[in-house]
Amino acid sequence: MGTKKLYDWVNDNPIIEMHPEHYVNDPWVIAQNYKVVSINSALQVDVLGQVAADALGPKQFSGVGGQIDFIRGAKRSIGGGKSIIAIPSTAAGGKVSRIVPALYEGTAVTTTRNEIDYVVTEYGIAKLSGKTNLERLKALVAISHPDFRDEIMFKAKEMQVGDTVSFTKTMTETDVIQWVGLTGDFNPIHIDREYAKTTRFGNVLVPGVLVLGLISKCMTDLTFGHVYASQNIKFTKPVYIGDTITATGTIVEKIEEKNLVKVETKCFNQKGELVMIGEGMEYILR
Repeated sequence: MGTKKLYDWVNDNPIIEMHPEHYVNDPWVIAQNYKVVSINSALQVDVLGQVAADALGPKQFSGVGGQIDFIRGAKRSIGGGKSIIAIPSTAAGGKVSRIVPALYEGTAVTTTRNEIDYVVTEYGIAKLSGKTNLERLKALVAISHPDFRDEIMFKAKEMQVGDTVSFTKTMTETDVIQWVGLTGDFNPIHIDREYAKTTRFGNVLVPGVLVLGLISKCMTDLTFGHVYASQNIKFTKPVYIGDTITATGTIVEKIEEKNLVKVETKCFNQKGELVMIGEGMEYILR
């Protein structure tokens, strides 16, 4: 790799430094540079922004590399950097799209959707940071190859019985205060520790409807921009500030004649205890 002239120039040159991978790929070291722009490639990007760069299904194409290190380092660099995933819109001579409704079954995610800032193809730029799932879908479809756009959009919105999503969040005092301020619900069980000590709960509780909001996130992820029709719930255990709650949603029935999808909804705390269970109905916009 390189010419003799290049090697002669590098040899004993004080402006050239060679360092091992654990230093070069350290996000903290990368972030010390000014306005770093990281450019990485990928094998597939799904419509949520998840990136597969080293494997598709069980087939490994390369090592993991430093993609996530440079993405994190660039975004934290002095002056504010950018991270870019740059890919051709198709592979296999134009026969398959690199932007897909879902990564192939069994594919390991190299970089999660929450880390991705920009995705670029020959058809444009999709800025994903801060976007909703539906906004991400539209942005990525817009930069996919025109031959695949309708198919990607259709399959991304297609829902099947058994589809499941989850969302995890640690409930904080700030969450409760903001919720109380927004709703005007000043029930002392949520904000007054002295009062709460006199109850059987012994401490302030996270409002149940605030916990239910995590289910709303799951419904959105499952149905890509359709609308809530109804939700029934049963609270089975109290949720306290500091509890880490995992909400799940699973499609259990498609009611085609009414354009409805029935979703089983559950919330668990960090101990695996069920704190909420119910059933939601989502109205499918046509």
